[in-house]
Amino acid sequence: VDIGLRSQDVFFGLENQIVYDIVDVLEEVCELKQALLRAPCGVSLLPASQLSDASALSFAGMDALVGQLRRQFDFVLIDAPAGIGRGYQNAVCAADAAILVTVPETVSLRDAERVKGLLEREGVPNPSFVLNRATWRNGQKGAPVSFARCEEVLELPLLGVVPEDPRVGALAAAGKLAISEETRAGAAFLRIARRLAGESR
Repeated sequence: VDIGLRSQDVFFGLENQIVYDIVDVLEEVCELKQALLRAPCGVSLLPASQLSDASALSFAGMDALVGQLRRQFDFVLIDAPAGIGRGYQNAVCAADAAILVTVPETVSLRDAERVKGLLEREGVPNPSFVLNRATWRNGQKGAPVSFARCEEVLELPLLGVVPEDPRVGALAAAGKLAISEETRAGAAFLRIARRLAGESR
């Protein structure tokens, strides 16, 4: 729901296949099945609109849409934009759980702590977090903030750690996923997905 700044279509290599988007579905320009795109890895993508703004999504519309998607899929992942504005509200209004994605740095950690407080206030259950772009040096955690400190500050279950991986950007630019290649980040994404599916990793 990163309206106006969509990027998931590029990551999945689907940017040239978009005819309809989430706003078209909510405004009944098309049916949901016409807007859904099938990615090579078995994921279906409902693209964000590139030409609208976040106010084009109503909370009631989002709730109804996510309910419709729940009946068709095992998991519905809503990609929220950064920040705590209307885009964030569009994402959490129909959420059953939340995954905070942050990097182990002071400013990002403070932002994540603020979002955690908002999630608690809004009653979004089962939050967890993922550390992205993490680094180790000589076997030691070389991030500006230790992973243990991140867990201590957020007091949330750590769903996974995605290592810094320079191949991710190059793959995204080529419309390829990190999980489709042998990358450290891709392996971490798969571990996180398996944990979400209930496996012990």
